[in-house]
Amino acid sequence: MKNSPDDARKLIEIFFGEMNSWGKKVIELYKQENGGPQKNEEALRAELKLIFDKFVTIRERKQGRISVMAVSIGAPDYDSQLERISEVKQNGTGFIVETQKSYPHNYAELYRYKIKNSDDGLRIDSKERYSEFGGKWVAGII
Repeated sequence: MKNSPDDARKLIEIFFGEMNSWGKKVIELYKQENGGPQKNEEALRAELKLIFDKFVTIRERKQGRISVMAVSIGAPDYDSQLERISEVKQNGTGFIVETQKSYPHNYAELYRYKIKNSDDGLRIDSKERYSEFGGKWVAGII
């Protein structure tokens, strides 16, 4: 069965939802009254790995979220209310999903997610952020 742009859009939407829930959990469990990072990091990393196993291509990511456990404390990194899909384009056998993430004070960042076909279906392979400073796309952490 051939995947469509709607399939790529749905993949990103579901991934954002699961990552948003995970991010909210991290923020709550990282509070000292809930044990802080030391008590909860191993379980949170395992939960994150399950999400990645479902949605992201399986390969080593030395600076990936699983290895560095990067999370923005205060608000989840993924929020479909703040980061909206602007375009989905076919790219060879995969897709590129472009998004715009809005911040306070009329600031926004552009992102693109490269989606690949794999034996397990569509998978997110990489994330890039558009750098206004450099005028080009730069690697981001999924």
